[in-house]
Amino acid sequence: MMKATTRTLLCLSGALAACIAVTLLLTFSGRGGTEADQAPTYYFTNYSAPEELLLASLENDTGSVVLAAANGVYRAAGDLQLEADSEQVEAFFNTVYRLPLKRLLEEADASDPQYGLTEPRAEILLQDVSQDGVLFRVGSATPDGEGYYACLSGDARVFVMDRIYAQQLLRNVDRFFDLSLYPSLAGEGVCGLRSIEVQRNGVPVYTLRLSFASQDGSTAVFSMTAPYSLTLGIHQAKNEILTPLRELKGTQVIGQPGDLEAYGLSDRGSCFILTFEDGSTAAIRVGAQAGTETYVLREDTGMVMLVPTANLSFFYDTALQVVGQNLVDVSMGNLTALQIGDHVYQISGTPPTLNVTRDGTEQSLEEFQNGVYTALNRISLQGEWDGAEAHGAPLAEMVIQTKYADETTQTASYAFFALENRLCGVAVNGEPAFLCSQSAVQQLIGAAG
Repeated sequence: MMKATTRTLLCLSGALAACIAVTLLLTFSGRGGTEADQAPTYYFTNYSAPEELLLASLENDTGSVVLAAANGVYRAAGDLQLEADSEQVEAFFNTVYRLPLKRLLEEADASDPQYGLTEPRAEILLQDVSQDGVLFRVGSATPDGEGYYACLSGDARVFVMDRIYAQQLLRNVDRFFDLSLYPSLAGEGVCGLRSIEVQRNGVPVYTLRLSFASQDGSTAVFSMTAPYSLTLGIHQAKNEILTPLRELKGTQVIGQPGDLEAYGLSDRGSCFILTFEDGSTAAIRVGAQAGTETYVLREDTGMVMLVPTANLSFFYDTALQVVGQNLVDVSMGNLTALQIGDHVYQISGTPPTLNVTRDGTEQSLEEFQNGVYTALNRISLQGEWDGAEAHGAPLAEMVIQTKYADETTQTASYAFFALENRLCGVAVNGEPAFLCSQSAVQQLIGAAG
């Protein structure tokens, strides 16, 4: 049963006084066939455009909210003292400006409790720019699950509303507010990000820093600074880090959460921290899972929210998973220099026209791509390495220099040490890091000549 709030009831009463007597809109939609075959289609609203709606008041099992739209500006007012999520409010108006109904339920009466309209699951007021409007209710689901019973306020007739429309009216009203956990990283917003730290169960997992971001934010290069020091591949960083971070928003606010321990949020043992260019930080605690969602706490506001667990993949990844399957993941267009043993390759130009030299002598692009570059990309990671069992000089050494938008971002060095079981230990910038196959390293050495 809905719990009506004073604000909602006042809004409904005031708006109702301004509305004319509501009548159901009846229109005929062309469905082909003869006139006898055509049946009436009923609508609660049938405006020509969303812009004709000015106000919406929605109350359902999750709470109440008043939405307003004017000249492309969207507002939301309710129990949450937060800014409106303009995209969600706009989407709502785009849905409700035209509300068709599946059918009229013959000989049914809205006062019959079996339809759930005496204690509705949702009550909606829509008001247009002419101060006309409609107030209707959504009740129980139909037995087949394909719709919900609905009626106009003060009208005994019972209609069936399609499930797709009804569920938009039954969803949590918190979605109409900006439930962002930190400043948006969409588009150029990523340019303001400086670092990401992840700590799980009291143990630091990894730290990343933003090395480079294009002005429009379409390209972002991250470097891992702990537990290893290396540049991540652009696609790997985008898929494993940037995309889930950009998509991570709250879906619901937990009102009066009380004991944070019940949500797994009593301390900062599991959290991630974003640091921004202006020196500000966003610390987000990550707690227990509830179905497909996870409790999080925004430390700056003390607000507890639920977020989709799927969008927290970066938090649950190990450092090795963030790095990916390949030791090196860089496109040829971002390579400026590659040294393998005593041989030095220089790469210049812009894809697809690249120039390659080997020890100062021109080499065909095809030969470089099919030889050294292919062998480099075939070195896959087989685990982490702590430096044990390494004896003597390395089997091979390699230095890679990369650039992005004509800016050199990082020079990374790799040393390969022969281990037992045909494995190699890989030290990155002097620190033991990964295991890989000896045969893959031998193929790289052979390709370099």
